[in-house]
Amino acid sequence: MTPARGRTKARFWAGDEEMANKKDDDLHLPGHRYHNSGSGPQWQATPRAPRRSSVGRLISYLVFISIVFFIIYNFVSFSDSSTDAASERSAPGGKQGQDKVYHRGPLKFPELAETLRNIQGTGGAYERNKNILFAASSINSASTLLPMACQMSAQEKNHVHFALMSRKEIPIKELLEINGIDKSYARTDYASTSSELRLKLAAIRAFFYVENFMHPQAIIVDSTQKEEDYFLQAIRDQITGTRSALIELPEKPETRLAWISKLDASALAAWNKVHFDILVQAPPVGTANLQRLLTSLRKADKSALSVPQLTVELPPVVEKPLENFLSGFHWPSKASGQLPQSQMLSLRHRISSRKMDEEESS
Repeated sequence: MTPARGRTKARFWAGDEEMANKKDDDLHLPGHRYHNSGSGPQWQATPRAPRRSSVGRLISYLVFISIVFFIIYNFVSFSDSSTDAASERSAPGGKQGQDKVYHRGPLKFPELAETLRNIQGTGGAYERNKNILFAASSINSASTLLPMACQMSAQEKNHVHFALMSRKEIPIKELLEINGIDKSYARTDYASTSSELRLKLAAIRAFFYVENFMHPQAIIVDSTQKEEDYFLQAIRDQITGTRSALIELPEKPETRLAWISKLDASALAAWNKVHFDILVQAPPVGTANLQRLLTSLRKADKSALSVPQLTVELPPVVEKPLENFLSGFHWPSKASGQLPQSQMLSLRHRISSRKMDEEESS
């Protein structure tokens, strides 16, 4: 017999199929999912809440996806910051990156053709003329060559020209405010944004045009560190295919080689053809004067000339002080910028006119 309290609960939940007793299916009560039909009994499960294991699995998936998203987001952010830092290091302030952008277009000389047409009266169409060309690429070299060009022009022996192939924008009219010098603006286009290779090719091409229209007898340049390397390399490469003489001036040419401005074109054209040797005859006695002479020859300025051959003719009997001096004598000197060469110094003994005895002949 069911207690009164139990019967009360059963009557209270009897109309609610969700709160029915689990044994009600066996009672075939109305309101439950068990029905009889012609095809036989059918049973449909009552909807239930998800199990605790499914909910935990879903939460685990969400946590895992969140962690993966967080890692990918941080990695992308780090890559972007590294790229920005690398770009800033390669081009601080955006200036270095711009300096590396060079113009690579075809070579053009906007003002060279006009200046070459203006020198038609100097006999540039002939290989033999009086044209002398001073050429520079550096502003410091141009300031060194201009006074010498003015002095040569003042002699009125040559047609003096000045070619400027600078990287910087310089108004040549302001640079050549001296009468008597024909200017030649051989500067290529986009020189300020050109690489050294393009500037070298431009210098070679400019010298080619100048050679065909001017035929200079000599080209005078500054060979010191003040001049651009690409410019010197270009003119040295181009000069081999011409008949012009290349004169490379050393340091302080206005004082050491001031006499060059007094030479005419024919003398300057033979600059590279001149070679001389030095012959010194040593006296039989008194070697002090000979030592002073050899010392002065070694200290002489020979930078603009090829090193001459030095030959010293010694007497049959050489004094001991002279022998010691010659053993430590170097020709040319180290100060000349050239390494001492043994073949450039020759020592010869004069044969005595008297008859030698057995000891001397041995």
